[in-house]
Amino acid sequence: MYSFTELTNPSRAEPQGFASDELMINGRTLSELVKGYRHLIVKGRGIHSRRIKTTEIPGRRGVWVDLVEDSETILEIQYMLTAETSAELRDRFQMLNKWLRYYGPSGFLEVSFKDEPEWIYYALFSDADDFEENSLSVMSSFKLLVPDGVKKRAEQGSTGAITLKDAYEVLPDRIVLTPEGTVNRIEITNGRQKLIMNGSYKSDTDIVLDFTGDEIRLDKGYTGISILSELELHSPLEEFKIRHGDTISAKGARVKTVRWRDERL
Repeated sequence: MYSFTELTNPSRAEPQGFASDELMINGRTLSELVKGYRHLIVKGRGIHSRRIKTTEIPGRRGVWVDLVEDSETILEIQYMLTAETSAELRDRFQMLNKWLRYYGPSGFLEVSFKDEPEWIYYALFSDADDFEENSLSVMSSFKLLVPDGVKKRAEQGSTGAITLKDAYEVLPDRIVLTPEGTVNRIEITNGRQKLIMNGSYKSDTDIVLDFTGDEIRLDKGYTGISILSELELHSPLEEFKIRHGDTISAKGARVKTVRWRDERL
């Protein structure tokens, strides 16, 4: 997608060929990171598909719906890469390969687009188109797999009400608790669901529920001992979703912080 150039007001004019939806890595466009790169088209940012599993039942109309879930996202980027010499083209492909394999702190390629810079896709480079190199100007494409199918805002934190502008509900990134004295049982709730832990907990050591890694640990400086086994059987972390307006509360502990990210499909 390309923006229009303002001809009646030169001060508002964009550079010729400016792509308003160019891919960005670490806040910089690929055309800034790779010389000779030009963004053409992106696919996969519109209507999000769903995966539906069904079972046919003899004697009954239609089908029985077993499962409905959002699919992963495939972002396909079409681009042009140009150079003055064959050796220069090799160097520019090497730089493109390097950046597509760059992993951020999350362990994923963290990408955004110029028209939505605050929304991050946690992706993996998965595929590239085959093409014939018969000139020093190559048009091709590559694909990025977004396993969870969503894009996310920067992490937010609170000890009060949860705020979500776009998502109906999300899984929190992290909840940190401080035990109230020495206790053997801690109960956390979002008002609809509960997480219950049974063990031995003291006020000098925080408890971190890390939903991104399905982990609970006794923590000093965010490196500690796993106590996931102390979570009761019917208290699954992956089902403890938070919604706009929720307040996380606890018995036997004080909620030190709740961290989460708003999401869009």
